[in-house]
Amino acid sequence: MTNEMIKTIEAVGKALNEAGVLWAIGGSVVLQNNDMPVTPNDLDVIIETKDAPAVVQLLESLGAKRASDPSYHYQSYSFTEYVVGATEVDLMAGLTIVQRGQKYLYPFDAKTPTEASLVGKTTVPFMSLEDWYVLYNLMPGKAWKAEMIAKRFQRDGQKHPGRIEELIGLMGIRDPLRDDLLGAL
Repeated sequence: MTNEMIKTIEAVGKALNEAGVLWAIGGSVVLQNNDMPVTPNDLDVIIETKDAPAVVQLLESLGAKRASDPSYHYQSYSFTEYVVGATEVDLMAGLTIVQRGQKYLYPFDAKTPTEASLVGKTTVPFMSLEDWYVLYNLMPGKAWKAEMIAKRFQRDGQKHPGRIEELIGLMGIRDPLRDDLLGAL
């Protein structure tokens, strides 16, 4: 992680932790935190929908809000971009991905398997590789990241066995996509 990314994670993490918000880091930072060869260009922060208004205010106090382009493929309850320090921070609540004409709502809640890691001087929660395997398979242009995760699982196994199947059920993912997700493992 770059020094700028570490500073941003510390600032955002400290503020969210002090506010008592349920949150987790997602995206490429999760892959990098698991020693995968990626260079994150932003920080993805996932929260519960109910916390969106308060967290939007909190992040506005930390950085500048950026205009974001709407996308058909992402129809989340709330998606807001900020620049904190020199890092783009993408805040997502009610993360919803549209693929093959179907909407898939990611069920972020207190049962989301996360791991806490110390980044700088702040302990922050990370989402699991299993969660991002499913999400990257749904996102346009991210299949290469899902394949990288699948290769890791084939080599080392999953840290959270059963989580992928649980997400498939919770998100209502049906065949043939369901078979594609499981077949690659």
